[in-house]
Amino acid sequence: MDPTLIARELEMTILAKLLEGDFVNASSNLTMPGAVLLKLMRLYLGDHLTLSDLERAAALSPHLETTSYQTAYLVDDVKNSLGVRLRVHRWGPMAASRGSFDKLLREHDERPRPPIAAATFDGQPLTSRPVTFQITNQGYGPPDAVKVTGITAPSWVAAEKKGKSVTLSAAPESGGCYVGDVVIHTNANDVVLPVCTESTAFNVPPDDEVWLDDLVTPQPGLDLERSRQLLEGQLLRLGFERLPGGVFVRRVSGHGVTALTSGWWLTALDLRNGQLPAFGYPASFTVFIEGQRVTSEVTCQDGQLGGELIDCFELLEAKVGQRFSLTPYQGGYKATLSPAEPWRTAQGHTFWLQGSWAEVQRHPEVLETLIRRGDESPVTLNLLLYGEAGLPPDLLRQHRAGRLSIRWSREPLPYRLVVCSDQGSGYYVPPTGRLTSPANPPTLLWEAAAPHEGRDYREQSRQRGMGGEPLLNLELSVQMEQLATALRVLPQVTVPLTPRQREKLHLDLPQRAAELGFREQPLHAAKLLRSLRLTPEQVTAGATGVRLTEGGYLVPPPQDFGNLDAQCRYVAHFYGGIIHHSQLRKLVEAFKGHSVDPTYFLVRTLEALGWAGNGYRRPKEAWEPTIHELTPFTLQVLTHLKGDRVATLAWLRRRVAATEAQLDRALHKAEAQFVAPLPVRAAPSKPAVPPTSSPKKPPMPSVNSPARPLTLPTPSPAPEPRPSPRFHPLRQTSVTLPDPRRCPQQVLLPVVTELISQEGPLTESWLVRRYAALSKVNVNQVRSLVVQAAELSALRGDVIRELLPNGHVEFSVLSHPRQLRERGERQAEDITLHEWCELLRALGVPAACCDEQQAYEQAARAYRLGNAAAGARPLIRAAYQQVLTG
Repeated sequence: MDPTLIARELEMTILAKLLEGDFVNASSNLTMPGAVLLKLMRLYLGDHLTLSDLERAAALSPHLETTSYQTAYLVDDVKNSLGVRLRVHRWGPMAASRGSFDKLLREHDERPRPPIAAATFDGQPLTSRPVTFQITNQGYGPPDAVKVTGITAPSWVAAEKKGKSVTLSAAPESGGCYVGDVVIHTNANDVVLPVCTESTAFNVPPDDEVWLDDLVTPQPGLDLERSRQLLEGQLLRLGFERLPGGVFVRRVSGHGVTALTSGWWLTALDLRNGQLPAFGYPASFTVFIEGQRVTSEVTCQDGQLGGELIDCFELLEAKVGQRFSLTPYQGGYKATLSPAEPWRTAQGHTFWLQGSWAEVQRHPEVLETLIRRGDESPVTLNLLLYGEAGLPPDLLRQHRAGRLSIRWSREPLPYRLVVCSDQGSGYYVPPTGRLTSPANPPTLLWEAAAPHEGRDYREQSRQRGMGGEPLLNLELSVQMEQLATALRVLPQVTVPLTPRQREKLHLDLPQRAAELGFREQPLHAAKLLRSLRLTPEQVTAGATGVRLTEGGYLVPPPQDFGNLDAQCRYVAHFYGGIIHHSQLRKLVEAFKGHSVDPTYFLVRTLEALGWAGNGYRRPKEAWEPTIHELTPFTLQVLTHLKGDRVATLAWLRRRVAATEAQLDRALHKAEAQFVAPLPVRAAPSKPAVPPTSSPKKPPMPSVNSPARPLTLPTPSPAPEPRPSPRFHPLRQTSVTLPDPRRCPQQVLLPVVTELISQEGPLTESWLVRRYAALSKVNVNQVRSLVVQAAELSALRGDVIRELLPNGHVEFSVLSHPRQLRERGERQAEDITLHEWCELLRALGVPAACCDEQQAYEQAARAYRLGNAAAGARPLIRAAYQQVLTG
């Protein structure tokens, strides 16, 4: 039974005894022997109660405390000196009589006392091994008052019941991460248990090429993202190589024989499920441990070892981080374990590998694993080295690409791997050293160390550019270089084609490729070409609307995209992660086959892609913040996620290139500015409608009755008229600006920035019109140059650029006052969103309870725009929604 229920009954039992007295107030208290209370509780709640239950319940109650008598009390077969004291002060600190306590006791006596079913399940992930737990009565009544009547479980859960015992196990048809609820029906109430399982038993075919989408298909309860991660890990452990676009290719030996998988670094999931990915084994075989034959068999099916493998792990006492190996032995295989290497399972957001370069070279697998992890996930990798030596080309490429940073210390350093995570910091001494925590990361040594080649490319790539400085040009990382090669379109060749082959190349291939989504991202061609019986040479010779790349991908002709924005989105979606604009430009150039102006590319990618930090881009998502400055950007994310700090930090880590310190600082500032949305209030109830029939007239007073003075109803005061909107003057300069077509960018950039500072906030359209008027040039002749300069100024942090509904763009600086300004010569779309909000508030839109159309008409009337306000309808709609939501 739940201890809180026992505590409540204890309180009321002692209170009832206390109220038998004549005088009770806030200072009253009473102590009763534990043996006596146990007798009463057993009469009320059942014979299953013990003195220990009473002691636990008394410890939970703020009104009870335990004490001890000098002499033990004997009641039935219970002899004990325990005493329980009740103090009523907290129930009624100012009570001078017993009235409030009598009411409390009566309310308690009127409460229902049903049984309550609860489970002892601890929530651990389910596996193929059954787990059994009990359904118990945590409410009123004896333990057998609760009976299990049935179980409802997802299709991947095997459930059985026997009395009040329930047994669950995971039985998914294929691998993946599954989540769901098991509902246990009882005669008292339903018990809902959230359950989950992770299985690596994917049905991997023995092919040389596999596609993630073919092996992970949507199913009820399947977590697709986590399942894809599990499958990727399994394929890599099976010897597959990851290619862009969700394709994995297995490298076979020169004789076409699949290599035997003979060793595995064990993970917690391996030990829990008793499964390992493997190829090259018989369907069943015997495993020997230290020369002793294991009678149970291990099976191999669909690229997975299973059967009684979990028994082998238990006999070997295998641990996470150990290497499990199978070698041929007496017609079977012999299992051995190597010492554990805990660093392999380290998880965190920042990794520091420090020590002499000679020591780092002695453990190449540590550095290789960290570099691979840095390419596959958004982690920060720092190498703090000591000594002098030539670095390998791939490591230098990663440094120059900003994927990691290398610095050289002047003092000798101990060899260790420092890991920083949300749970704290610790370090390993690879290969076999265990985690030592807490440990401080070497930040001071890092700041004092000299960057390799005198430049920290990663730090420079995340800084704002300054006026007049050339744009930073990063090298491609190892992974990006492979991607650039894969995107280069093969030149057209001439090969003989049959009429049927020409038909396939003109009709079948483009149609099938379009169905498979090659216009959304490059499509690996091998599987499709095999089904159509076409060769790569034939595709490059005569395909219509389809091109083949060096990496074996089918893509539309680059010129079919129409503009640079579409090409950027296509390539960025194929890359799929955070990338610097200079690196993305090189990938786009590899795809297009010719160069692109860096400055123009920088501006266009800001519009076509998502902002991922200063200088970085990523594919756009369904919801995107509109401000490209880290702190206000973080505030918008925090607001979108309803103030959830953990979710906001996770969102930023996956989508913004910034250090953990920068993210934490920005999130701290955003939290200080965050205002939680007010709860939605219910609409006030309408007054009752008076009856339609005329009420009866009151009888006339008799002549002899004294006359009553006539009282007239006091008229309610008329509502005060709302003051008319106050328009502040529109600031305008009169200086003559240079013609942007005839001045260099170094001159145009500060001029546009100064114009925004003097006259802002400015919409993009009004900025262009003002510059055209001040430079005495046609608007269409300066539009692209002025907009490009303003966006570059926003990238450098000199001004703030905000993208609003319907593609509306505004520029401002932090010092600009947010106030309602007169219209002047502006058109409707030249008025900023904040001014529309201030105008609607001044017109009393929230108090008037008018609809969107009425708000639009009032705003247009106030600015005397008439029908010309139609161009600003999306902005007025957005302002109306902001005003209503506060």
